[in-house]
Amino acid sequence: MSKLRRTTLATAAATELAAGLLTAATGTASAADRAASAANGRQGDFNGDGYRYRDLAVAAPAATVDGKKSAGAVTVLYGSAHGVDASRHTTASQNSPGVPGAAEAGDLFGGEVFLSDLNGEKKADLTVGAVYEDGGNGALTTLPSDGTRLTITGSRFVSPPAVGISTAGAPQLGSIMAE
Repeated sequence: MSKLRRTTLATAAATELAAGLLTAATGTASAADRAASAANGRQGDFNGDGYRYRDLAVAAPAATVDGKKSAGAVTVLYGSAHGVDASRHTTASQNSPGVPGAAEAGDLFGGEVFLSDLNGEKKADLTVGAVYEDGGNGALTTLPSDGTRLTITGSRFVSPPAVGISTAGAPQLGSIMAE
């Protein structure tokens, strides 16, 4: 099996898994969300357990949140000694308590996800792009690790006006995050 085919199958499986978890966790994902092709994921270690099977952040930017189509959400699945454990997960959207902003139709929260250690504690923190926040201006939200899991406590929100970026022409902050 080619590397491209394996990657495509893995992406499809992660999309289906994330959509199913969104349904279980929030009751808001629809069949269209499960079929959405615009999902992506990144591996890291949010809880510092050091397992070979790392934690997986799966974005579902086309997810419906509280009736808002394509508002988007992100689910983190935690790794174990035997693989990713779907029973242990954290799901966040802009309607999650503590996450700045509010879910709006078309925001595409999770259009991009990026893992990095923002606070130097050797655990992954998650930065989430909402490409069409505020009509295409875009925004970034950071969701830190508390050392045992991804948390929304201490989340931060950055929009173009907050950092002096012109909103002329819809800059789509958070649309591309390099590794």
